[in-house]
Amino acid sequence: MSPVLHLSVLSILAALVAATLSAMLAWTLARRRWLPVDQPGPRSSHAQPTPRGGGLGIVLVGLATVPALAWAGAWPVRSGAFTGSLLLVAGIGFLDDWSPRPALLRLLVHLAAAALMVWVLMQGAFGLRWPLWQCALALLVLAWSINLHNFMDGSNGLLGWQSVWYGATFAVLLAREGEYAMAAFSLLLGAASLGFLTMNWPRARVFMGDGASGFLGLAFAGVALFGLVQRLFGLAECLVIASAFLVDATATLLLRVVRGERFWQAHREHLYQHLLRAGCSHLRVSLLYLGWNLLVALPALVLIRATGDTASGAVTATAVLLLALAVWTAGRGWCRPRVLQREGGA
Repeated sequence: MSPVLHLSVLSILAALVAATLSAMLAWTLARRRWLPVDQPGPRSSHAQPTPRGGGLGIVLVGLATVPALAWAGAWPVRSGAFTGSLLLVAGIGFLDDWSPRPALLRLLVHLAAAALMVWVLMQGAFGLRWPLWQCALALLVLAWSINLHNFMDGSNGLLGWQSVWYGATFAVLLAREGEYAMAAFSLLLGAASLGFLTMNWPRARVFMGDGASGFLGLAFAGVALFGLVQRLFGLAECLVIASAFLVDATATLLLRVVRGERFWQAHREHLYQHLLRAGCSHLRVSLLYLGWNLLVALPALVLIRATGDTASGAVTATAVLLLALAVWTAGRGWCRPRVLQREGGA
């Protein structure tokens, strides 16, 4: 058996194990009622009390993968610090699932975790690889990714399928460049998310929770930053891969800031929330976002890789983001009269 085929078989087996463990743990936690219960409220997209925090299996798979690869001598960066940054985010998230923590405390922990991740991934032989201002920008982007994915985890299967998409695409990009350890980490996170979907999609018997959603936001942002620092792929690819969530969350945040609203508070202003309020099912919403990834982002990603030109890649990525913004705007316009009709003008 060739080394590549051997590695492929091992990766598939590991992915199956990760998916199975994630599904079994979510099922066990929910069945034995070892999780806090999310009660429906005025900003909720669900009508029934549902356990939250069931994404623990995803977190455990990710945290176990890093030391295992480090023990095998394959992990490319400092494993302790990399794992520590993920633990910080998962820890504060799971604490918040059980009992809400102050927003400032969560923000400080997220910034600390992002700073640690930036330090780990940008270490070179003679200090940081990038200028200080770029490191600071990367820190803010990673912190935003943590919160972005928390915000977008509000519909059955939405973040789960997005994580499967992240895991598969980043794994392929990294493996093509010979970076098999980080590719395996990405693949196993996607597989664990796929296993969790058996408990969360199309009907949610358990929610992922802030611990796992923030963990995934930092983990995949870390994978992307690693690829950028090592020049394995470019910013254009990262923007296209994340375009569906990136545009929805960022455009919504900016709109709330412009309106002078308290943007840090819970709300129902994302496009996916408008779609749910307009009468779309959770199944349909998740398929719409998945459709964007497969029908728009994937062809754009293939085009960028095929051309191999930075300028054309930037043009393609810009076109995808502008198209996503147009869809976001049109989608909200389509939803508005339907939401008003369903909610009685409230």
